[in-house]
Amino acid sequence: MWTAWRHLWRTKQGGDSAVSVVEWRDDGVLALRADPHGAAGPEVLAACFIPCAPTARSHCISQLKQKGWFRGPRNLLMLGTRQRQLTLLPHPTVPDAELAEAARWQLQDALDYPPEEAVLDVLRLCEDEPPARQQIAVFSVRRSELDQLTAPFGDHKIKLEGVDVADCAQRNLTGLHAAHGRPLAMLSWREDSILFSVSRASEVLLSRSFDASKLGADAADVSALAERVGLQLQRMLDALERRASTSSPAQILVLDHPGAPAALLNQTAELTGLRVMPLELAALMNSVAAELPAELSADFLHLLGAALRPAPLSKPTAAVVQAPRSALMPASAMRAGVAA
Repeated sequence: MWTAWRHLWRTKQGGDSAVSVVEWRDDGVLALRADPHGAAGPEVLAACFIPCAPTARSHCISQLKQKGWFRGPRNLLMLGTRQRQLTLLPHPTVPDAELAEAARWQLQDALDYPPEEAVLDVLRLCEDEPPARQQIAVFSVRRSELDQLTAPFGDHKIKLEGVDVADCAQRNLTGLHAAHGRPLAMLSWREDSILFSVSRASEVLLSRSFDASKLGADAADVSALAERVGLQLQRMLDALERRASTSSPAQILVLDHPGAPAALLNQTAELTGLRVMPLELAALMNSVAAELPAELSADFLHLLGAALRPAPLSKPTAAVVQAPRSALMPASAMRAGVAA
């Protein structure tokens, strides 16, 4: 077990400003606790990886709770890339209150389970474009699977503020990079997937993920995948610029990952034609880095991105449009099967 318990004293016995983020993996749990509003910027207070089987997840939450991880009101579950499905759809011509349900029935051919069993959240993309060109990103997870992921928290009476996804966490991380109001693209590696997004301040303009689970270690395979994905990204960026020149990014940030094949992300980024810049956030993990598996360092940075999610202004409701740029479903919506 790798832990960083000793940093928890810095939450000052309650730490209402601190955010705890948990992500389940097949072989354990990743957990990070951070203060988004530290004196010198975001501050990681604690982080750990606890190896455990899915059947032992409730025990993991019990361990974390005993160490004070859930004292504050802000607790999040982050879904892995294989735990949620992302689908891009044209913006339905329906009232905002009906957006999630309209998206549900458009997903009938995209899901391998009945759409009425899906828990959805909708993120509107490029809101400054004409209505006919607007798109929505629909995040979906089967209700029974989400129940299994949230059950360990319920076992210990821990209230979740919401469920986040790496796509939105990545948007939050780009916010740490000075952009002077310009859109920024970002490329990262997570769970054998390549994640790509374009963000402008708190708005997500484009978000895609590419499965790379079958990638071998051969250099030719790496180059072939980089070229294939890079050309797709270039086409998407060209389409984004044609729709709205103000949405076109000037540079792409690369969040390196020690688990990614060598040079894959940089090769992919260079094919977009954008200026390639490293997203250097490792210093934010310095206080806990020595106690964490090196191969998970970038994964913990995604958890930090989730912790940067703005606090809700009021009690969450079931209206998806009230917080279209936040993360995924608030806890109040999970059991009801609707998004917010």
